[in-house]
Amino acid sequence: MSSSSTALDALSGLWAVRAVGADRLHDADRLVRDRLAQSSGAGRTTCSESTSKEQENLLRIVALAYKLAARDSLRDSNMPSRTSTKLQDQVTAACHRVFDIHCALPVPTKIPERLFFALELSTIAYCADRVSDLHDWYEAHEEIITPPSETDTPWDRRLLYRIYRCWIRLFQKSEEGDLDRVLEIITGLRADPHRFEPEFVENCSPYDRRTTAMRLIALYHWAKVTEVLAIYMFKRQPADPFPILKQQFDSALNAVAYSGDLQFELILHWLPAAAHIMAHASTN
Repeated sequence: MSSSSTALDALSGLWAVRAVGADRLHDADRLVRDRLAQSSGAGRTTCSESTSKEQENLLRIVALAYKLAARDSLRDSNMPSRTSTKLQDQVTAACHRVFDIHCALPVPTKIPERLFFALELSTIAYCADRVSDLHDWYEAHEEIITPPSETDTPWDRRLLYRIYRCWIRLFQKSEEGDLDRVLEIITGLRADPHRFEPEFVENCSPYDRRTTAMRLIALYHWAKVTEVLAIYMFKRQPADPFPILKQQFDSALNAVAYSGDLQFELILHWLPAAAHIMAHASTN
């Protein structure tokens, strides 16, 4: 579902977008067009590396307004489907704007900020019906989306890196062998906690132990989501995966809320919508 001009125009009336102000919206729109024109080659959308701090702040403020508008519509519409409704059109239109803005922003250089940036861009692309543009972005940023090395990394980072690797494969869904690789990673995640988790938790300070444990629980639920979604996308099993996906996502969100990891919590708010769309798309 592409974003119609009517749905895009309607966004200006939503509270989060209206609060930004027409002038800043206009400035951000012009900046995005300029940045994408400068950084696009051969029809590929790439992220700008020349955005000033002031310009970057403006783009982030406007992106946040559109994300809030999308979040409100997602909550009210329950989950986006392939059936067109006013609320779903608003989600698509808002995410359409956010996708372009993110592609005008520099990619973070630090880990895990870079991973969450790629995950957020990917989920927004699915919600905006910009999957082909996302695949172009992947092709142009192969080094950026490559998962980092797990050598000498703590257990929670290993979990994040492996789950990230799975989701990039699911977002690409390029070949049948991707399912085998995803399930191989998930199988390893089931075995490795016995090797790495006790020492990792033990080395945490007593103050951090509870929040660390809750973050691990959230990661384990996210891994389960990944497994269920992968099997459904490639094998159409089980017949109705959505109750399981919702339960696991809810459990992950409940756990991560106690961990203090805001980036992790934010991406878990976006992923259910993308997972829903990916599951529906795999049946077509």
